[in-house]
Formats: sequence, structure tokens, C-alpha cells
Amino acid sequence: MGMSASQARFLELTARKSNIEYEAQRINFERLQLAEKQSLASDRYNEAMSNRKLTFAYNDGEGTRSVDITYNNYKNYINQQQAGLNITQQKMFLVSSSGNKIIVANEKDMKDIIDSNKTEYKATSEEIKAAKEELALAEKEGRTVSPRIKALASIELSEDGIPTGDNVVAETDAKTGETVYKITVNNFTPEDFFIVPDLENADNFQKAISEGIYFFATYGVQEGEDEARFRTYSVDEMSFVYSEYDKSDDAQAQAEYDKITNEVQVMDKKLELKLQQLETERDAIKTEMDSVQKVIEDNISSTFKAFS
Repeated sequence: MGMSASQARFLELTARKSNIEYEAQRINFERLQLAEKQSLASDRYNEAMSNRKLTFAYNDGEGTRSVDITYNNYKNYINQQQAGLNITQQKMFLVSSSGNKIIVANEKDMKDIIDSNKTEYKATSEEIKAAKEELALAEKEGRTVSPRIKALASIELSEDGIPTGDNVVAETDAKTGETVYKITVNNFTPEDFFIVPDLENADNFQKAISEGIYFFATYGVQEGEDEARFRTYSVDEMSFVYSEYDKSDDAQAQAEYDKITNEVQVMDKKLELKLQQLETERDAIKTEMDSVQKVIEDNISSTFKAFS
């Protein structure tokens, strides 16, 4: 092989060797991406296998039942706003973290709670007048009154002192023959509510309960107080709420993990074989380059000897 031919062949082999090394780098990068894909799949699998959920235990009259804590199950089982379920637990409400607003998903749910939470009082017209006076005095002295006094004081009286209003019904006492007024008062008004449209998303709802964004609460007059209010409970304080492993997504997580693992292993094996082929080709080219380099050196040496 002549000097020019040897030099051209050496340059050709050098270029091919560079291409092989670039291809090997690209393959190693693809294998790194496969490793990252496998790592992400493993993280998702571990998360699915270790995630937990909140459940609610209740008695339906025939025994203890358990349901996941979701907004719909809260409406149907926890707060007992719907009749006919034979549930024994105390009525619960979903409230804001501050405990001063009821949380609902829509206006219909708000109306259902308002309509199903009323208090009835019976009083004579004289008792209503006395309640108005009591409330006026309490406001002057800066103190609170009982829910009954507040409810009775809210009733309008006609010019002749007769209680009036859509929520007032006159009745005659069977024993005394005296006229008594049955007064129905809503415990809540629309101002007592927050409407949160995404409550029906089960994952978001569970997260909000777990992190204390919303609380379950009872409503009523607490011991030693005059005003009805909410008593909030954290998850840990509710004996009928349990935290357990969520197995509902385990099968899907296992299937996805196995699928990705198999795909990664097949692709990685192909890339590994391709890399081995490139390494073999690179070694062969390196051997030939050494041979060509020896020819070039011999040609140079013989040329110098000819002119020396």
C-alpha cells in the first residue's frame, strides 16, 4: 500500500472509529434513560403499594359496615342528612378548618342541609315579647342569649301583639285552651356555607380531610355555653374513622410495573447487544489502524533512508 493510499485509509478508519464511539455514547444515553424510566416506575409502584385511605365505619341496623371516606359517602352515611338509613352515629357536618363554614359541593346540597336542620320552639305571645326584651337588654350589656331567646325575639308581632310569619303556626293547648305558637327556625342560612365544586374528587377529598383542610364536626350548644356552634374533630379523634392500606390500585400498579419492566429489559438487552457489536467493530478498526499506522511509519522510514 502506497503512502497516499495508507494515509487515506487511516483517515477513513479514524472517521469510522469516531462514528462508532458517538454511536456508543448515544446507546449509553438511551440505556440511562431506560434506567430512569425503570426508577420512575418503581417509585410509582412503591407509592401505590404503600398508600393509605380513610374509611368510615357505621351501623346500618344489621351490622357494622365500612365505606371509603368520599364526599358522596359523607352525604349518605356520615352526616345523616338523608332519611331511612338507620344510622346510629351522631350527625356530622363537613366544615372549614376554622370551623365557621359548612363545606358543600353545590347549592342543592346546601339547600338540603338547610331544610333538614331546623329547630322548633313553642311559646306564647307573652314569652315572645319577653324574649325581645331579654335580647335588647343582652345587646345593651354586651352578652349573648340562648338560641331559644334569639329565635323567639326574631318573630314579628302585629299591632295587636299577634306573632306573624311563614314560620309561625298558631296552636291551641289542649289542657289550658291557651293559644301557643309553634316557631320553626333554620339553624343555618346560605351565609353559613362555602361551595367547593371539586369535592366529589375522591383523592382530593381524602387529602383535604387527612391534611386538616376540612374537618368533620357536630353542631349544638356545648356544655357551659349559650350559643350553638360547631365542635370539630380531627381524624385521630373520630373513633369510627380508620386509616388503612388502599389496595384498590395495587393490581393496576403491579400490571403497569411488570409491563414497563419487561419493556425496559427487552430494550436494554437489544442496546447491550448493539453496544457489544460496536465494541467488537471498534476493536477491529483499532487493530487495522495500528497496522496502517505501521505501514505509514515504514514508508516514512524507507523514504528517509533513500534520501539520506
